Amino acid sequence: MEEYIAKAPLFRDPIYDGAADPVVIWNREKQQWWMFYTNRRASAPGPLYSYVHGTDIGIAVSEDFGKTWLYRGIAEGLEFEWGRNTFWAPEVMYDGVMYHMFCTYLRGVPYVWGHPSYIVHYTSENLYQWSYESIVDLGSEPVIDACVRPMPDGTWKMWYKQDAKTYAAVSKDLCSWQVIGAEVTDRGQEGPNVFTFKGHNWLIADCWAGQRVYRSDTFDNWQYTGTILEEPGTRADDGFIGGHAHVVVCGERAYIFYFVHPERTQENKNEAWIHEDYRMKRSSIQVAELIYENGTLTCDRNAQIPMALDPAGQIY
Repeated sequence: MEEYIAKAPLFRDPIYDGAADPVVIWNREKQQWWMFYTNRRASAPGPLYSYVHGTDIGIAVSEDFGKTWLYRGIAEGLEFEWGRNTFWAPEVMYDGVMYHMFCTYLRGVPYVWGHPSYIVHYTSENLYQWSYESIVDLGSEPVIDACVRPMPDGTWKMWYKQDAKTYAAVSKDLCSWQVIGAEVTDRGQEGPNVFTFKGHNWLIADCWAGQRVYRSDTFDNWQYTGTILEEPGTRADDGFIGGHAHVVVCGERAYIFYFVHPERTQENKNEAWIHEDYRMKRSSIQVAELIYENGTLTCDRNAQIPMALDPAGQIY
């Protein structure tokens, strides 16, 4: 498989130009990489924060192992109640038989923060037609930003945001969940993503000032080891902190997919209201490589990134 230099930006949504919260998975049936993301409506009119509500889950696909991405539409079948509702931050994974999505859900289209939010479970055989399973019972709300992965003992574990902390729950069947409680509490954060790389388990979380990096050998008792993507980058459309990210591990290499508000510079903030100016709302997807060194992970987002997403080497 030939390597290529990753594009910057990697992807922009052609409908609303507000791609955020990416997750990347190999579609076994299509033999393609698929990217799911929150389809923020950056170019749409509306008051205050309406552009981050009423959102679909967008889908972009790559037939050349991640080099180029084509918008194909939205995940079908997510609506399970009447009206127009809000879908954020998909987590998409494969259990060996079918695909599962754990998606943040808000009723309606609010234009201010603070409305109830839930995590909803869906299943699919093809990654684009989804069937509603349930609202995940986590004992309280609001909850957002699920990350789910298998554990060594055959169970499943979910990490998610509650009260600006990372909470965890466990399940034997991906349907019934037992809440463990808060697992990372040292700083406000959201969008946890857990993966295994270079012999360690890692949790990254968006602290609104980059991604905090934690390490564990047991998928709990996380130890903070540093922060990445906290400084704006110099590549095209990469001039802001890196937000809500997802890591794909392919053998000995790991790639971090994240989103950026590239025009949220201090100069633009001084010129425009963040709620109303399109420049402040639009966002792009970027990718960089994670490097393991001195017991932590580092990331040079300004470097040219030689990559090839090899599904044969993907580690879940």
